[in-house]
Amino acid sequence: MIVDEIDWTSAWSKKYPILSAYQGIKGIDTYSEKISELYDAFKNEFEFNDSDTVLVLKDILYQKYKIAKKKTK
Repeated sequence: MIVDEIDWTSAWSKKYPILSAYQGIKGIDTYSEKISELYDAFKNEFEFNDSDTVLVLKDILYQKYKIAKKKTK
């Protein structure tokens, strides 16, 4: 599908510049590795396909974001 060929990081970085800058920050690789391990463990434990794994993990992260945002108000 054409959607799979879109570089979403590049597309979204026009609105959110941090997406094009964060990869050069020292220490990011550690978190990338941890998230990759979490992704694999989550996918295997719940027997989700890749799309469902991404969607559920993104939703969990978004729920955390909403809670954190409420606390800062």
